[in-house]
Amino acid sequence: MGTIKVIISTCLISTFLTTCGNKDTSNMDLSELRRECDMLRQDRAKALENNVEAQELIDNIFASINSISGRTASLEQTLEENSSFDNRQKAEEIAQDITIIKEKLERAEELDKFDKSTKMVISKLKATIEQKQKEIDDLKEIIKEKDEQISKLDSQVSSLDNELGQTNQRLRESNAELADTKEKLRESEINSWIGMGDELINAAEKLPKVKGHGNMKPIKNAKLLFIMKARNCYQKAYQLGSSVASSKISYAEDLYHQNY
Repeated sequence: MGTIKVIISTCLISTFLTTCGNKDTSNMDLSELRRECDMLRQDRAKALENNVEAQELIDNIFASINSISGRTASLEQTLEENSSFDNRQKAEEIAQDITIIKEKLERAEELDKFDKSTKMVISKLKATIEQKQKEIDDLKEIIKEKDEQISKLDSQVSSLDNELGQTNQRLRESNAELADTKEKLRESEINSWIGMGDELINAAEKLPKVKGHGNMKPIKNAKLLFIMKARNCYQKAYQLGSSVASSKISYAEDLYHQNY
């Protein structure tokens, strides 16, 4: 760009000298000559300013495009590693930056104050940024397809989770019913053993209390047998978790000793 400045300066100085040389300065007053010189200086300053502005614009856009290229390549490489949300967010940020660059280039074209070579560079930059936009649009489409696949998988997983939940619920209900049935059977069995023991104790207590031996010994043995069997019934109930079986066992043992 320094070379461009030198060329422009040389051209402007030459123009100034030619103009001043061709004009009959003898017919120009001093103020008119000064105005001519001031106009030339303004044109020169404006040309230099436009070239500095063009250089800054191009440098900034080149830097932005390089950044976008790197971010796009990074997104392509980590597409399968990052979360779907992160990928969408990064793609949208890149797309927004591309839009900003396009707007800068369009404004530069609308101003129409740059030289031909600068306009050619701007045109090439527009083609490059269009290509970057296509790349990010393609990536956004891939991310969209990935989101749809994930959504389908999530739906299938959700459906399986729902079915599994229903199966587990039915299993819990079945287990609860089974546990309830087992508890009822346990209570029924306890009641049967307690009832049987009570009947045997009642039968034993109806028999007379016999001492000694002789003809009454069979009655004594039967009474002791009833009591012992009753005690065994209470023991079965106790093993099944009966809360009253323990006291009944003690009663049967005391009764046995009393009649032994």
